[in-house]
Amino acid sequence: MSFKIGLRAVVSLVLWALAAVFVQFVPNSEETPTGSLFIFILAVIAVLLVSFLLLSTNPEKHQKRQALADVTSVFAVVLIAWEAMTAKWRVVDAFIFPSPGTVFDNLWSDRVELLGHIAASTKLLITGFGLALILGVFLGLLAGSNQRVQDLVKSLANIASPIPPIVYIPYAITILPSFFMSSVFVIFLGAFWPILINTINGVGQIEHRLIDSARTLQLSPWTLFRRVLFPGALPGIFSGATVGLVFAFILLTAAELIGGTAGLGYYVKYFTDFGDYSRVVVGIIVIGFYVTILMTLMQRIERYCLRWKQR
Repeated sequence: MSFKIGLRAVVSLVLWALAAVFVQFVPNSEETPTGSLFIFILAVIAVLLVSFLLLSTNPEKHQKRQALADVTSVFAVVLIAWEAMTAKWRVVDAFIFPSPGTVFDNLWSDRVELLGHIAASTKLLITGFGLALILGVFLGLLAGSNQRVQDLVKSLANIASPIPPIVYIPYAITILPSFFMSSVFVIFLGAFWPILINTINGVGQIEHRLIDSARTLQLSPWTLFRRVLFPGALPGIFSGATVGLVFAFILLTAAELIGGTAGLGYYVKYFTDFGDYSRVVVGIIVIGFYVTILMTLMQRIERYCLRWKQR
């Protein structure tokens, strides 16, 4: 691996380092939590290290790496400004806006509990979104290949899909026998319609001559679905799945906020009720990283499944 360190990169790194040092050596308005300074310095060093590698490496895909470097630089600015305004100068209310050191301390101390909440949210998300994906793709392929079914499904979608699934949460919690089932139901509704509609549209993008040729060869319905309709509709399926995943997580968090006893939404709601805003910020940060990982995973699966389009 070769390095070409430009003047811009060196100046950028020096400025971030000076800013971090300046912020840390300005006397605190109040005593910071034990270990806060150490944790904050480690976080800044990690950000600067990533920025250094991204800016100094001679990459083949410079544009993407430069974008990542810009993101880490923005993160460094936010982190330093956050530390300065909370732990150093107290220009904001410390009760509502805790310092990064306090947040990182609580993040570390609650790591085991957070893993349990992540597991609970993941279980709900996989169940509800998985059911929506399976049923939405199947019905979408069926409707896309049959005009009569398509007209029926689109008519129902025009009536039902505009209704925000979040309005069903109190009713679902009351009627269904468990919070798990009611949450799965609401998550399913949020993800189902985007997947269904985009799958139908994906089938519509397939060249008609391919479908006509398959029918001329008298392929069985299963073979037609598996070898022609499903591969051809994959771009539409992934578009719907991405939108559906976003809606599914929003509804998952909303359900946990309203009636959950575990999960990331419940974690935020629990500590909000007790006024522990440092842990509320911890929950928000963990949710942000969790969603980022989910969307990145979805994008990688999409790129792999649609690699034939890049040839």
